[in-house]
Amino acid sequence: MKLALAAFLIATPLTIHAEDPEWQQQILRARQLQQAANYAGAESILTRAITASPDDYARARTFAALGSVYQDLGRLADAERSYLRAIDAGREVIEPINGLASLYYETRQYAKAEKLTLRCLALLERQDISGGQLTIAQQLGNLAALYQAERKYPEAEKLYLRALVLFERNGSANTPENAFVLHNLASLRMAAGKPEQAAGYSERAVAIWEATLGPANPVYAQGLADLAHLNALLGRPADAEALWNRSLAIVERTLGPTHPTYGRLLQAYAGSLDRWNRKAEAKRFRRRAESILTTQSSGPPPGLYTVDYRELPAR
Repeated sequence: MKLALAAFLIATPLTIHAEDPEWQQQILRARQLQQAANYAGAESILTRAITASPDDYARARTFAALGSVYQDLGRLADAERSYLRAIDAGREVIEPINGLASLYYETRQYAKAEKLTLRCLALLERQDISGGQLTIAQQLGNLAALYQAERKYPEAEKLYLRALVLFERNGSANTPENAFVLHNLASLRMAAGKPEQAAGYSERAVAIWEATLGPANPVYAQGLADLAHLNALLGRPADAEALWNRSLAIVERTLGPTHPTYGRLLQAYAGSLDRWNRKAEAKRFRRRAESILTTQSSGPPPGLYTVDYRELPAR
């Protein structure tokens, strides 16, 4: 198992609009449900909110939010359509551009993802807004994730470190967004053959996700899985197994035992069991993983998040 790369982060709204209070409450409620892994509830609210959107800006944000839910569910064609409809409705709204970049990143269409990420950065530089530096930090992390996926490690590390400085400078070091950057730095340290350093970054990221997203969130669960992998490599089997059990229990409870993420984590757990010479158990878990993954027609490739913290509450 490679340490997973975090998927892209969606920025908060960049401009002030006179939003309809009822519509805004629907969007906020849908985001809460999504973060709680209640995707059916979020989809239902957002589908209704499309017709209630008071203007093109609101419509763009609603379609973007719906695309994010579809992406979480692995319905990638539906997600792409929603993001494209959102961009058509509001060509300078960050969320759908960033969401589509995230989708292309997950499906390894890196050239498309890079073009959209650079477009986001250009929009940010043109708009003098409160909190703009934090949003730029998120986009630097996104661009770094792209370079990392393309094995451009020195370029990726420079951008991650720039992003960390911006998060620290703006008092946002303990945010889920910063945790993604820390997590990706952990995977860079792994690529450099330095698992001890990787574990330090990974532990910081997991602690932030637990404190901000909660112990039942699938993103936190993925972080636990990656930390389990690192502990296995560092010769800490008891710690690793405890982390694996927590991670798998969260994903099974929130996403279900047939979700691709659960299948991929079972596959990775089987790799750890092989390392511990528990071949019979490894074979059993690998078979379960294969039965899940062979029935899935879509979803991101191994080594990438299926669920991420893309939708941030409006501020």
